[in-house]
Amino acid sequence: VSHVDLVKWFDNLRHEQGKASRTVRDKYLAAVKSVYRLGMDKGKLTSNPAKDVRVRVVKAVQSRAKSFSDDEALRILRSALVDPALLGGKADNTKLAIRWVPWICAYTGARVREIAQLRKEDLIIENGIPCLRITPEAGSEKTKEFRLVPIHQHLIETGLLELFEQAKPGPLFFRLKSPQDDPSRRAESLSKKLAEWVRSEVGVADEGVAPNDGWRRRVRGAACGVGVGAGG
Repeated sequence: VSHVDLVKWFDNLRHEQGKASRTVRDKYLAAVKSVYRLGMDKGKLTSNPAKDVRVRVVKAVQSRAKSFSDDEALRILRSALVDPALLGGKADNTKLAIRWVPWICAYTGARVREIAQLRKEDLIIENGIPCLRITPEAGSEKTKEFRLVPIHQHLIETGLLELFEQAKPGPLFFRLKSPQDDPSRRAESLSKKLAEWVRSEVGVADEGVAPNDGWRRRVRGAACGVGVGAGG
């Protein structure tokens, strides 16, 4: 496999198979580079044809803030409070996620996937303050670091602690089918369902804002606006 072979393959992925340049760069190219780096590290290869391969991504024109507007946030939060019977044939756990995940994200700025994989045991009391534990133990976590997030009083008043108390051990918003079932995949699937609900049923269809990441962007912007630093 040569440098030219890889360039031709990535061009084919983009131009013939319709893959987005960002997808080709961040998934296909990243995977190939990881394989060749490992081969070099292990002494299995003498050259790395992927070393200087680049996939250019043209930055999209940003015509709006990447966070939810006040109107969009209110529409999502109000829609999350509807009678579950009006949510159609969705699974009960999905309906429960629709009810709680947007509200938790709105008050914490946590990633939707992080909240989607919360477990009963991730409610802890720290110095008398109820907190959510975001941890890689529950599944995929981008920073691979444990952190505690204090629970806003309004979430407590609307019954979040009771949700944890009444839940069975394990994930709140999905059930693992077997000990081998991957919670990260289940949380990812649930995150996609929530994104689809935001787009198709709530009607937040503007492609300029991500249906899940809009919460994190909104909280980060609000924090910076009052002088509070926000991490990645």
